[in-house]
Amino acid sequence: MKKAIILLFLSICCASYSNVQASCTQDAYGGQCVAYVRNYFGGSYSSMPGLCYVGDRTCSAYNAWGNWDLGYGSGTVPYNNSIMVMDHANGQPHGHVNVIVSVNNNQLFVRESNWDFDEKIDCNVSYTFYPETSEVSRNSGSRRYPVLGFIYGEEPIVYSAQFHSQDEYPSSVVPGNVYEWWIEFQNTGTETWYKNGNNPVRLGCGTYSNNDQYYNIAHDTWTDNYRPALMSQNSVAPGEVARFSFSFRVPENAQPGESQNFNFTPVAENICWMRNRDGSHINAYMRYIAESNQCRVEPVVLNESISSYWGNTCTSSNRSGSYAKYYSFSLSSSTDVKIDLESSTDTYLFLLQGNGVSGSEIQHNDDSGGTRNSCLELSLSSGTYTIEATTYSSRATGNFTLSLSSQDDAIIEPVAMNQSQNSSWSANIASTHRSGCYARYYSFTLSSSTSVRIDLESSTDTYLYLLQGNNTSGRVIQSNDDSGGTRNSCIETDLSSGTYIIESTTYSDMTTGNFTISLRNNITEVVEPISMNESINNSWSGDTVSTHRSGKYARYYTFTLNSSASVSIYLVSSTDPYLYLLQGNGADGSIIDSDDDSAGNRNSLIERNLSAGTYTIEATTYASGASGSFTVSLINNSSSIESIAINQSKNGSWSSDCESTHRSGRYARYYSFTLNSSRSVRIDLESDTDTYLYLINGNGTEGDVIDSNDDFAGSYNSRIERNLSSGTYTIEATTFSSGATGGFTLTLQ
Repeated sequence: MKKAIILLFLSICCASYSNVQASCTQDAYGGQCVAYVRNYFGGSYSSMPGLCYVGDRTCSAYNAWGNWDLGYGSGTVPYNNSIMVMDHANGQPHGHVNVIVSVNNNQLFVRESNWDFDEKIDCNVSYTFYPETSEVSRNSGSRRYPVLGFIYGEEPIVYSAQFHSQDEYPSSVVPGNVYEWWIEFQNTGTETWYKNGNNPVRLGCGTYSNNDQYYNIAHDTWTDNYRPALMSQNSVAPGEVARFSFSFRVPENAQPGESQNFNFTPVAENICWMRNRDGSHINAYMRYIAESNQCRVEPVVLNESISSYWGNTCTSSNRSGSYAKYYSFSLSSSTDVKIDLESSTDTYLFLLQGNGVSGSEIQHNDDSGGTRNSCLELSLSSGTYTIEATTYSSRATGNFTLSLSSQDDAIIEPVAMNQSQNSSWSANIASTHRSGCYARYYSFTLSSSTSVRIDLESSTDTYLYLLQGNNTSGRVIQSNDDSGGTRNSCIETDLSSGTYIIESTTYSDMTTGNFTISLRNNITEVVEPISMNESINNSWSGDTVSTHRSGKYARYYTFTLNSSASVSIYLVSSTDPYLYLLQGNGADGSIIDSDDDSAGNRNSLIERNLSAGTYTIEATTYASGASGSFTVSLINNSSSIESIAINQSKNGSWSSDCESTHRSGRYARYYSFTLNSSRSVRIDLESDTDTYLYLINGNGTEGDVIDSNDDFAGSYNSRIERNLSSGTYTIEATTFSSGATGGFTLTLQ
């Protein structure tokens, strides 16, 4: 019964239902738009009551919104097979309804009737949807029409995905060995994916129609036998890309050659297996090419551990009837080494001279330390050696772990709080925790509980570990591969007093390259708002550290532009300041620009032309640990605000030197006036161009909108009439259409 309920839920979430017309004849008789849409969906008067009666404006097409129901709800996002309900404005006195046949991003392909009041059908009309204002334009026209919403004729697919990229198919894999692989999917739905929570998005074995498949490559790091991986990111918004990385074990009995295809699909747990946005199945899979492991000699490096399995494909050269695995390593100088072989099976260990299964024996061991595990500790000169990992009993099988370590201590360097260090990976120090990888180690001590952030950045794909204690074999507290959608690594955690080790290593084995490791107090940066043409006084102290200048203090300020603008940012202080402009709302945004002394007297200045969006200012210092007071100022260079008096008219014109704050892509002019007492005002904006008028609180372009108007008294002119209290106000005179120019007259009475 439980399975039946789950299957029913999945069908509701992801399946599409349609009972509509398949064909369309251009210019055929369709009748009024309401009648056409009702006939298209075969609606009854109970679900789709008639709305258009001649002479009765209250029963117009726009009344479909709130009165029609196709059984799948309604909303503000367009989907295939839905009804678009347009409001009564801009040449549509009764509104309009039509049928959305398909959606491609914000392009809507529509069937409709009676658009030109001729009761004829148009079969393939293209509308552009503007979600920020809920408007559409028709057939690339400039006029926009307001949309009340969309009535859905089938269940919207809110969870959908599209294959993005994947790791190379593993080749020359050895049966019994473990390998890592990744795959990426783009979120093409309307819901954000989350790594945790009630409905986490995970990688599933199978496809939408053939799901929860058991694969014989499952590894014990999987969530279960049907879920190889969680997302690498904590959340993935619509349009972003999620990565799933996982380990898999090649079956011991894998035959040489190409394996089957192992299909993988993102799953919104407890909701549905995902499909492409068009409803088709996602075709994404992995396969490998296996080699026969007949006594293959595999490489092993110092401070590496390898997990494998004894099977019947390779017999021991030194113990008759026993199965074996062989591993070779090379030393560039004399080294004290330790070789450990651990298993629930009784083990036996050989060290051989040279690279091959038939080298002369140097030393062997059966039982070590009172256990049935084996261990060899010896000093070796430079050269190549082979390890034979085998069993005491003949024909014994089972899992084992082989470890090769240097008895020479790894170099552990100190790193201080709010410090960055540059270094590089090389073969002289091996990773303790990632087999075959190189590493560097750093130690720090905390005298009290502290929230810390550790960043590892490199052009090489990085991997980061935080260890307990003051040695490289301490307990792993936390690890990270990819952070923030990059291949860099980051760990953020709260630590008690004590000593800790950072292991800086790589994702791929035997990889070299340069890197930067940074340790800092993870104090939450307070980001304060700053308005256009505002100055803020503040001071630096140790409660907030700079994200971009190690050891410096900082303050952060955010602002949002509704349209493109030219801005100046000043940072003035008797302390030598340093200024950053960052993308987005937060201290970790990418750097757009920075400045030290451009404003003179060691003060900072950034002047930039910026597009619409949100930005963050980091006000920091040139010197480490510097404190003191400062003033940060944000100036809008784009808009000039003229004054206008009561009973005065002003002539002006629109051009590209000043853009509208409230209507994207439009040009504007701004006028301010002050009232000493409460009174009624009337503002008229007249032009041969279709106008738009805003009344804004305060003296500036970014104030709150008190009122707005498009068309007044059946004309393209605009008028606002309001009772206002004493104070200062700003008028924005702009246009209905984007890019429109021309002259105008503004009158204030």
